[in-house]
Amino acid sequence: MLRRDPCTGGAVVTPDLVKIGRQTTPVGDDTLNWKGEMILGPSVPGFDPLATGVRLVFAHGGTADLDVTVPGGAYAGSPVVGWRATAGIKWSYVDKRIQPASGIAKITIQRVASTPGRVKFRVKGKKAALPPVPGNPPMRVALVLAPPAATAGQCGEGVLACTFNGSGSSRKCQ
Repeated sequence: MLRRDPCTGGAVVTPDLVKIGRQTTPVGDDTLNWKGEMILGPSVPGFDPLATGVRLVFAHGGTADLDVTVPGGAYAGSPVVGWRATAGIKWSYVDKRIQPASGIAKITIQRVASTPGRVKFRVKGKKAALPPVPGNPPMRVALVLAPPAATAGQCGEGVLACTFNGSGSSRKCQ
């Protein structure tokens, strides 16, 4: 992905869908919605975002548009920021500040019991900075479950083709 690839031996993220809005307004107010799932190998060690956080990477070519580590830590404070865990199968992160760190406002990660290793996730952002790139090259995305760099296989990545809507105000990448 990048020179320092954050995802070694990772799973392919499918179905992978990224939506980025507010592309025709000033940088720093973009919205983001990324959802997908991946199947981690049987030998992949466990993960706990509450303890380790996660790393998100959105890149075009060798340049990261967004490379952020959302730290671990319990849901606390005012306004509330942090993770909540449910029985080691579901983790939810929320950043309710007016300006969430790096624009990441909510993350949900869930193990799917019916398929060993299957993990579903959703990332939502507001006030992010993901400006369009000239020529609209494919977007590379990665979710690292044990940052800064995952033990082999504790991550998922994908390469997505992006299209703009008619007015150019939003991108849909899949």
